[in-house]
Amino acid sequence: MVIELKHALSLSGSVKHANVPVGQFEITWWTPAAAQGAGHTTQEFTNREDGTFELEGLPEGTVFLLASSDTLPRSKTVRVELVAGEPAEVELELPEALRVTGQVVDAESGEAVDDAVLQLYTNQGTNYVSPWGGAVAVDAEGRFDVSGFAEGQNRYVVEAPGYATLLGDTWAEAPGPVELGQVPLFRSQALTVVLTGALPEDLSGYSASAIASRFYDPRPFGADGAVAFEDMGPGRARVFVEMPDGTSTWHMVDLVPGEDWVVEVPVEAGPRLEVVVEPEGGAPLPEGLSASATVLLEGGYHNRTAAVDSEGRAWLSGIPPGDVAVDLWSAEGERIAAAVGRQTAQGGTVSVR
Repeated sequence: MVIELKHALSLSGSVKHANVPVGQFEITWWTPAAAQGAGHTTQEFTNREDGTFELEGLPEGTVFLLASSDTLPRSKTVRVELVAGEPAEVELELPEALRVTGQVVDAESGEAVDDAVLQLYTNQGTNYVSPWGGAVAVDAEGRFDVSGFAEGQNRYVVEAPGYATLLGDTWAEAPGPVELGQVPLFRSQALTVVLTGALPEDLSGYSASAIASRFYDPRPFGADGAVAFEDMGPGRARVFVEMPDGTSTWHMVDLVPGEDWVVEVPVEAGPRLEVVVEPEGGAPLPEGLSASATVLLEGGYHNRTAAVDSEGRAWLSGIPPGDVAVDLWSAEGERIAAAVGRQTAQGGTVSVR
């Protein structure tokens, strides 16, 4: 067996505001694989009169990074290509914090929610990186007035007892202010995820997570094949189910107010879809590939992911009949190819080149 060791690389740079060095700040960096759940890495720097920083142990290839401080919101995201033996340096500019105002109200009655709390976030696009600043309590009329948005896309969270947590997404332009108007909160409801089909006696290794009114960490299924997520609000939700054989599935559903929210996930029921990977020109098959198949259903999407074996095949169970979109993913979590096909009641095959 041959193990290839890759050199850890370094990156240097500086952080400024209005062309003046910033002495205390945080640098957050990530690779393209972060989009597939690998996460972000944040490092704090203090007493840097010249605003400089050094990052060690970075991987070769594409790295993204941004900066923020206690008083100034995030910089723009910078992309850097790291190559062994070649120095890399960046300069990050922290913008002025933009003012944001709004009023938190009950989504049904329109009355003010006077015990709500607003938390701004450092974000990378639609992804939450880390809370920025302290939580801000609204006044007796549910209003807030705070500075902390950056130009571009911003993320924030609004919470109140008895209500589903709101994940906010707003675009801001300088010089501000950004007026959010009324921010409606819905009363909490529960979403139940149920495994269907011929279930094994032992459900250990099966877990579910969700992204809806907030993030819900993975939870194991009970002996009855069900798991519940509380504190949900109406809107679109994505439910993820991990299985002990390494396959996973997700369902996109629309949660309608006043209805029971139940998502049924077939374990093995339904025909199998075969995905065949055909490298261009007979090139060697890369290691660590995975394939996912997505089908549009009434009320949402059904998706399942499985590893590609050494022969270039992936088997996806529980894919219902219909038009199917297949994506091929690298070991680093980047989509490298796509194809469309048709799943029948007897199964189907889709080739990806």
